[in-house]
Amino acid sequence: MSLLNNTQSKLEVKSKLKVVTFLLCGTVLLIYLLFPAKNQGIDALDLASNMENGSIHQLFHPHHLLYNIFGNQILRAFNLLGIESPPALHLMGGVSSLFGALGIFIFFFTIFHLTESYLISLTTSLFLSFSYGYWYLSLVAESHMIALVFLVICLYYLVKIDTHFKRNYIILMALSHSVAVLFHQTQVLFILPVLIFFACKKEKKAALVYISIVSVFVGSVYLWAGYQTGNLNSLKDFLLWITSDVHEEADIMASFGIFQFTSIPYAMVTLSRTFFFGSFVGDLFLDHITSFSNIAFFIIYFTSLIITSYFLYAFFRNRNSIKESGKYIPLICLTWILTYFIFFAWWSPLLIDLMLPVVIPVLVLFSIFLSHCRANYRLHITLALILLILVFFNNFFAEILPASKFKNNDSYQLAFTLNNYVSKNDLVVLDDIMVQNYSKYYFHKEFSLAFFPILVGNSGKESKNRAMEVLKRKIENTLKAGGKVFISENEIYPKQRRRFNIFSREDYDFFYSDYKAYLQPLFSFPYKGENSKMFILIKKD
Repeated sequence: MSLLNNTQSKLEVKSKLKVVTFLLCGTVLLIYLLFPAKNQGIDALDLASNMENGSIHQLFHPHHLLYNIFGNQILRAFNLLGIESPPALHLMGGVSSLFGALGIFIFFFTIFHLTESYLISLTTSLFLSFSYGYWYLSLVAESHMIALVFLVICLYYLVKIDTHFKRNYIILMALSHSVAVLFHQTQVLFILPVLIFFACKKEKKAALVYISIVSVFVGSVYLWAGYQTGNLNSLKDFLLWITSDVHEEADIMASFGIFQFTSIPYAMVTLSRTFFFGSFVGDLFLDHITSFSNIAFFIIYFTSLIITSYFLYAFFRNRNSIKESGKYIPLICLTWILTYFIFFAWWSPLLIDLMLPVVIPVLVLFSIFLSHCRANYRLHITLALILLILVFFNNFFAEILPASKFKNNDSYQLAFTLNNYVSKNDLVVLDDIMVQNYSKYYFHKEFSLAFFPILVGNSGKESKNRAMEVLKRKIENTLKAGGKVFISENEIYPKQRRRFNIFSREDYDFFYSDYKAYLQPLFSFPYKGENSKMFILIKKD
């Protein structure tokens, strides 16, 4: 009888678990789809263009090897079915939303397996769903979310292996990790937490099997793609191709791959912004835009920081009980955090999309903390729910909701207006590269764009005087060729934080002093909460 009751009880738990999970994921997916991002980034626009019109070389970009071809095949499937496909940018944003909801589905099951608590599993899953980095990357046409979901699958199998060691789990985890790497090259970093896990369990054979599967799977796909793109002529060519993104980024941004004094603080800020973006902080303290909404959001932000600080204190105070929570998952999570954090603090400390994988182990540790520190359980759960509400409220109303409307996207609106004036031979001097990208993708208009910080970045170690000479030559050459030159007021009189600490106010005044008398106002446009003007440079006699 007791065996029958136990069986019925387990079936009831499984049934309830499925209902809760499907309700959670359905709600999250609905919210994602109702508020798609209309502020897609540079990478998303490039990827979408490559999916629609890219060559074989563009379809197999080694940094995210399978993403472009994956999107391209979805577009082809629409065509084969005789259905007009939406633009790749919007289509793949929807695909990211589906994968984002799938990631929450798997994460919920993983946390429930660890804690056996519906409330803790639901709370931490909602934290992940509505943390800014996860939410935003579930809306954009980039490869990060697909790769991250396969890391969550790896986490699921790690938790399973930690309690019930099965070779099938090792194979499935290795295959999942391989797919993650093929959708975003940086996920190869996950190999270190996995190897430490196997080392702790003294499973050398399992580690060897895991490494072999990942190496063969990933290596075979790269070799096949290298053959398709003609990058197998020599070992040197192949290695240069699979590491090409490293060289490209290092050439564009001098800060890539350089560990500086500011790297760790910047990385810490970036990690915090994956949870709570806080764009209003810069508006409030750097641009001094003291609107009611910015002040209200800052109060919410400050309250969240206080609660987070308490949790950090409580976590370290109760670290011994967390260590005793069983098995090796806490250690693996700490290894995961340190591996990704240190690498990206060195490589690129300002990019939220690269720091996002750190959020997963942080929330796993948080769930273990809530589960095993029972002394103040009610207080901790109450504070966690308050923090969750604050995070959702701020990220939704300050970031996601405004970004879901084209009318709030100043870069898109400016591209829309410029569409009536620019042609291929024109130059726009503007401190916003997204205007050029939106013009190209949505309006099929191409023009040159330049401003001082981009020129400094592209010219490596050349002085700012050299950058000024290059920009002056671009302006003069455009005019000589019969093109038009448009100059934004934001470029002539930029705010302090737009100068990237490279150029002084005097530098801008000196450079534009030769042109101010020949500038004719063309139109006004809203930009960063203020009204600005676009000028056209009238050719000097």
